[in-house]
Amino acid sequence: MIKKLFQNFSAAFVANLINLCVTVFVTLYIPRFSGVEVYSQWQLYLFYIAYLWIIVLGWPDGIYLFCGGKAYTDIEKSKIKTQFFVMTVYLAVVLPILLIASSGMPNALVMAFVLLDTAVEVPREALIKLLQATNRTAASSVVIIVSRLLFFIAVERCVAWGTVSFRFMALADIATKAAGLLLAGLICKDIITAPIQHVWHNVFRELGGTLFSGSKIMLGNLCAMFIVGIVRLAIQNQWGLIAFGKISLTLSISNLFNIFISALALTLFPVLKTLRQKDLARSYRFIEDILVITLFG
Repeated sequence: MIKKLFQNFSAAFVANLINLCVTVFVTLYIPRFSGVEVYSQWQLYLFYIAYLWIIVLGWPDGIYLFCGGKAYTDIEKSKIKTQFFVMTVYLAVVLPILLIASSGMPNALVMAFVLLDTAVEVPREALIKLLQATNRTAASSVVIIVSRLLFFIAVERCVAWGTVSFRFMALADIATKAAGLLLAGLICKDIITAPIQHVWHNVFRELGGTLFSGSKIMLGNLCAMFIVGIVRLAIQNQWGLIAFGKISLTLSISNLFNIFISALALTLFPVLKTLRQKDLARSYRFIEDILVITLFG
């Protein structure tokens, strides 16, 4: 079990380290070529994306808890497929309504890209969380690595061609996430091809349980983000987009390592859930040693 925990942690560490490096590159390097206004739009786009989980009430986190500790072969794939179907229909209805409602906003272009990203990111994240929850961390890490490396290549080409713009960066972000969604779908093809359940009162009861669990995690994450997020939103509303971008650069750098550590922690839950009570203390000491050496060594 310790070996499996180490393998999962190593795969997640590599994936999130690459994600961190790409994010640092975009955060520190792109402002030199994009101009303040373009970078400010990009920061506003990322800011809105952080809150997109409100739309689906933390559904991917609910999938993570629902499947946590189970073997991938043991999960009821038709139930998962049916939840994906219901949430897809829900997004197909809600996102166009939000797009129309936001068309009169000062930053309508940014919001349009955010909603387009939501259509791709929600199912991609749900599949990643499903793989992590069922101890297929290596597979989920491949999806993350492929998405982020493709985004890095796209942005690097954008800089090389001298065509740095918010539209290009947002489209590159969405397109590379779509590639990750396609890869995750291929990895989980047995779920994609599973039959849909038609006992709808059971479907909505199970989906309600998933949303109830996921919304708790979502609310916890939102409360943490609101500490800084409310200040950033006030800056954007009162001081304008340019000031928002300048301040967001500093806040983004300080927030990167918190995101990195949180992402690593996601790999621990499914493994710890399968451990016997007497093995937990030994596993905790192992995890503590690895984290201290990795983060502070």
